Amino acid sequence: MSESEPRPEDRSGGAPLPAEPRFTRYEILARLGSGGMGVVYHARDRMLGREVALKVLRWERSETSQDVARFLREARTGATLDHPGIVRTLDVGEEGGLHYIVQEFVPGQTLEELLRKR
Repeated sequence: MSESEPRPEDRSGGAPLPAEPRFTRYEILARLGSGGMGVVYHARDRMLGREVALKVLRWERSETSQDVARFLREARTGATLDHPGIVRTLDVGEEGGLHYIVQEFVPGQTLEELLRKR
């Protein structure tokens, strides 16, 4: 990702994010959602050819070591869990100033979508 790329405001009101975050290994396919700590994307692992969920830490969170440490702790904790009802953490890294966690991608509806149907 180049520093000259535009960084439009994120819909959820956080700090600006790159228009299209770019990673060497992961290709962004779609934006799935966002929260206080980051934005989650549907992505493809270029090396293994599999679909993944890519959680990217928000820019303003990347500037504080406490938030980066919390994000990395989340990744380490997720990597230790092994249960059929919990998505696996597959990778963690940083590229171009963006910290990310890679997890299994589980297709389907969000909880919000399921509740709307009721």
